[in-house]
Amino acid sequence: YQKITDYTHAKNLHFKVRGYFDPKLYNTVNGAISEVGCRYDDGFTYFSVPAYAHDSFLFALDKGKRKPREATASALPPYRLIRSYDFKGAVPYVTEEPNVVLLDMAEFTWDDNAEFQPLEEIRRIDAKVRQLAKIPPKSGKQPWTLSDEEFEPHTTTLKFTFKSETEVDGAHLALEDADVSRVTFDGHEVDMTTDGYFTDESIETVKLPHIGIGEHTITVTLPLSPRSYTEAYYLLGDFNVRLEGCDKTLTAKTDRIGFGSIGAQGLPFYCGNITYICEFDVDEDDSTVQFHANYYRGALISVKLDGENVGRIVSAPYNLNAVGVKKGHHVAEFTLYGNRYNCFAALHNTNTNTDQTHPSLWFSRDDAFSYNYQLKPMGIMTSPKILVFKR
Repeated sequence: YQKITDYTHAKNLHFKVRGYFDPKLYNTVNGAISEVGCRYDDGFTYFSVPAYAHDSFLFALDKGKRKPREATASALPPYRLIRSYDFKGAVPYVTEEPNVVLLDMAEFTWDDNAEFQPLEEIRRIDAKVRQLAKIPPKSGKQPWTLSDEEFEPHTTTLKFTFKSETEVDGAHLALEDADVSRVTFDGHEVDMTTDGYFTDESIETVKLPHIGIGEHTITVTLPLSPRSYTEAYYLLGDFNVRLEGCDKTLTAKTDRIGFGSIGAQGLPFYCGNITYICEFDVDEDDSTVQFHANYYRGALISVKLDGENVGRIVSAPYNLNAVGVKKGHHVAEFTLYGNRYNCFAALHNTNTNTDQTHPSLWFSRDDAFSYNYQLKPMGIMTSPKILVFKR
């Protein structure tokens, strides 16, 4: 009933069951069992529950009317809101992985041709070079399913260009087929000893030299055969990225970020987890603190309070409570779990509304193709709210 599930309005569901029953709600997420308020009238049991966009319900109906409860000596006072926080400006943040520059637009050449061809998208380069070298086009089959027949050897060389406005040490290049590739950085050979991997063990990393201020080139030469393909490459490091069309520029890493899509804040291709650090005060001991974060783009949000796990925010109504919080200054950490879309998806396909994933999406044509990157929003899109309650 709710098309936009970021909104947290509840709808009451009303049940009328013939006969007299004692209804209980079985929470299939956390295993809790709770009574459901009900009434009896004219041979029927009536009860209602509030329903949010992602809810499902499992009820147990025990035969017979619910036994009356003895009245408690005194009812607990209601909660009162004593303070509310949101964060309109930038806050400190931490990323769990190095930042990423996607390298999938290159000048290219093949075999012993000296002249580089104009800038092109990586999969179109693969198709063009295969045609020129008379190698069968990419079929969509995995390489290990193809035969081991001998073919005339061919190579392709890719030249990636980027700019840097900051000094960067400790950067890496992530690539497949590192064992058969030759890499240069600004014309100098790169040691191809691998020291880790990025996301997938098949995408290994090699260390790059110091990156200074100015324009830089990375070239990759690799064999081309029916069993090897040109794939995207990834520049990893401690920097921010400014994306302008297809141009990528490294900038100094910031220590604060605002709520909203991280792509416009130096992280256009970053797909790992990101933690936002928010500070707040509690005025009275034994308070209840509610964390509310309804609008995010990622897998889920986990919350820590003063370094201790509170739980996860996944679905409506997007609330998480911490009870018995002491008076004083506190730190909340909201960790958004990312996804790999803006690094590995078909980012040159303009049909961003598709809910399908299949190889042809990476080979779009005509109006469905764009050299510019079709990124999706990622991040906690609006400030979380921190509500402090006291009985």
